[in-house]
Amino acid sequence: MPKVSRLGAYVEHLVFEEDARCIRVAAFEQAVGERLRSLRGGESVDGEEVMARLIAEVDEPGQISTTR
Repeated sequence: MPKVSRLGAYVEHLVFEEDARCIRVAAFEQAVGERLRSLRGGESVDGEEVMARLIAEVDEPGQISTTR
């Protein structure tokens, strides 16, 4: 494979990975925002449970749930 093709493929891979990261970050921010709104609305939650769920969601991209 010519160097230019490998370089192009590598750049495409980097762009894809950055796009995927941005999507995961946006989903995480949305989930956190929804949870904050529910707390402001008076909903009580166990902090350790919420953090465990958020960490699990970050560890498994695409698995972020916006439900409680």
